Amino acid sequence: MENQFIRHEPCFERILFVLTLDRKKMKERILIGEEQQIRFRLNGSQNAEVLCDMTRPLGTFLINFECDTDRDWNLYGLSPLRHALHSNRWKQPELEQAASEFLWGKYLSNDPLKMYVAFRIWNSYLLAREPRDRNAACDRFMDKMSSLTGVFHNETMSFDRETGKPKHFHQKIPGLTSGSRTTIAQKNVCLPMRPSTR
Repeated sequence: MENQFIRHEPCFERILFVLTLDRKKMKERILIGEEQQIRFRLNGSQNAEVLCDMTRPLGTFLINFECDTDRDWNLYGLSPLRHALHSNRWKQPELEQAASEFLWGKYLSNDPLKMYVAFRIWNSYLLAREPRDRNAACDRFMDKMSSLTGVFHNETMSFDRETGKPKHFHQKIPGLTSGSRTTIAQKNVCLPMRPSTR
């Protein structure tokens, strides 16, 4: 799976962000990749090609959740790509380069959530370049990606000042479906690339 932030053939497959929780071992495992490859990896195949397969202590996902109150994702990641979709071919490389540098930095952070969002933004941009009607494609691109980066704009985890205990985490990503499968020791949560039509 190609993950460079340059112009190339976009990924047309469904990309998933999978979070599995093992309460007995107090571990969480995050996988990012094509749906079929993740299924192979979860079934034990180490040859399956995924963007990320990381095991960390339980709760790390929530503790390290990205907080972007300055809206850098929109300013440096989305805005240049939006302008590139509306500009002529001579200005596009400069705008793409600006967004690419920001997204590549986020991707290299080794934080699975940042990696997933950076990949999704760039791949969605490449898909938006395909149709002839760039204005409509740009509107779809911005709607999807703004709702994806919008979850970073508010502080997701806050603590009660009196007790010191965390308040409940209620974060919904608009436009995305989620599913879960629970067993005795594990819980899986999948966030697909686009809403399921099933």
